[in-house]
Amino acid sequence: MLDVTISDTDLKEADGAWLITLSPEFCRNPVGIPQRKTVVDAAWVLGGKAIMVLLSDGSWGIWDPEGAGPRS
Repeated sequence: MLDVTISDTDLKEADGAWLITLSPEFCRNPVGIPQRKTVVDAAWVLGGKAIMVLLSDGSWGIWDPEGAGPRS
């Protein structure tokens, strides 16, 4: 699962501000300490409304904060 956090920053004040944080799921390293999977590559999809990511373990996901993709 991919976590999405959106700040409550007012858009007119957000010029150059950080508006959203997208975080991949956790995995365990050989020592057993949880850490986030590394994002290897990412690209805008759905006309710039979502982001497709490839993670270090070969899994992939789509961050769709606007709900632009098809509904399931």
